[in-house]
Amino acid sequence: TYVTDLFSKLIHKWGFEYLKVDFIGATLIPRDNTKYTKVDPAITTVQAYREAIGLIRETVGEETYLLGCGAPITNSVGLFDGMRIGHDVSSWYFVNYKDSINRDYGFISIKLGANQTIWRNWMQRKFWQNDPDCMVVRDYGSPFEIQRHSQLFPWTKGIPKGLSYEEAKLWSDITWFTGGVNAPSTDLERLKKQSPDRYELLLKSMPVNEMPAKWIDWYVDPELVVMES
Repeated sequence: TYVTDLFSKLIHKWGFEYLKVDFIGATLIPRDNTKYTKVDPAITTVQAYREAIGLIRETVGEETYLLGCGAPITNSVGLFDGMRIGHDVSSWYFVNYKDSINRDYGFISIKLGANQTIWRNWMQRKFWQNDPDCMVVRDYGSPFEIQRHSQLFPWTKGIPKGLSYEEAKLWSDITWFTGGVNAPSTDLERLKKQSPDRYELLLKSMPVNEMPAKWIDWYVDPELVVMES
């Protein structure tokens, strides 16, 4: 009842046409010292998840654009119009972060987002519209970004923010080329005044490419891939 009332209010009373439901993969991950219980123990956790999102979908209707984010990807097929298919990005091109098997996985960075956008490009227009995360082209870190990263990830202190022109062009080109969601998250007036060349990159990435992109070759090196559209 709570979920139905909330989403009904968002659509019918407040007039939203685009909703992003974020970090919902957390519903499938048990937290420390937390034991989840389901109303119906006969169904699986994934069934409970799909029923919950299905209820949201039914409440907001087919005309509302529903974006999933931080969601279990394969368990969400058929429920969303758009889906975040990668990690958060930022004005870092690459920040080294070793995972449990010691790979250079990357952390909140453009390189990581670019790889995931390519790897999951095949989902575009088959399951939903892919969302590679925000269009970032700036050569500086935003005040909020600097404050939040230093607070949440103190080990990144001292790593300079800001993309080179080539790094920014890589991200704008990939976002344009693969044809998914293109959502700028930048103070556009500041960007236009401070970095007009980056502002032009952002403009050139819109509208996104309407022709589906496909792999031509994928080499042993996962960072080397040939695509066409």
